[in-house]
Amino acid sequence: RMGEVYKAYQETLVRDVALKVLDNDMAEHSEHILQFFKEARVAARLNHPNIVQAYSVNEEGGYYYLVVEYVFGQNLRQLIDDRGKLPVNMTIRLLSQIAHALDYAWTSEGLPHLAVKPENILIDTIAQIKISDIGLAGSRSRFSDGDYKYSSPEQILNLKADTRADIYALGITAYEALTGNVPFDGNIKDVNKK
Repeated sequence: RMGEVYKAYQETLVRDVALKVLDNDMAEHSEHILQFFKEARVAARLNHPNIVQAYSVNEEGGYYYLVVEYVFGQNLRQLIDDRGKLPVNMTIRLLSQIAHALDYAWTSEGLPHLAVKPENILIDTIAQIKISDIGLAGSRSRFSDGDYKYSSPEQILNLKADTRADIYALGITAYEALTGNVPFDGNIKDVNKK
């Protein structure tokens, strides 16, 4: 949603990183740039084994970017697509790690994720979960592409969302991991906004 993501190499520390570049349309508006820097700084304060670590945020030649830990492995979407439904014991192990990471973000920074979904749940080569994009949502809905499968009712109605939206999305993710399907397709043609 925020832009393009690239695998990059950080020469100074001799490591692979993920480079997230802010979309040009968003970079044209100062309020988006300020929000991007603010949220990236909050995300960088999170230090948990199940959260992708943010390393730096900067601007170069008019491009605004965030450098984060590169996770070798796959995301939960790829795992579900490859296997269909996952075994119960595996799902419980994955969900436990996700819940611990979310709880840490909530209690240490008061920071909800607001976009919990299989694409943002990375699984490294030793089956450790790393949640990506924590702190990069603010209070905005991150499902502007019309895909509301993991959105809580308050997000769909564009109301202020909090940690309860994460719990809702985690439930949908758990359902999908156990059954291979989401409870509904997430296509909402008309939402009655108050």
